[in-house]
Amino acid sequence: GRRLVAGALAGGLTRTLLAPLERVKLEMQLNRASGAPLSVGRSIVGAEGVLGLWRGNLVNLFRTVPFR
Repeated sequence: GRRLVAGALAGGLTRTLLAPLERVKLEMQLNRASGAPLSVGRSIVGAEGVLGLWRGNLVNLFRTVPFR
């Protein structure tokens, strides 16, 4: 019970905190964005705003939290 909820919350929090790094990584892999990761992150923020760094995070949480 409580451990299950604690594990799900910890996994969700970790995923959410690391979401900007995942987004930059995916942008560099899939869209072949060139440059340093920091400049790719800045271009995401410039195009989509700060929340763009968390784009797709909710879907990722729905996919991963049940397995935590």
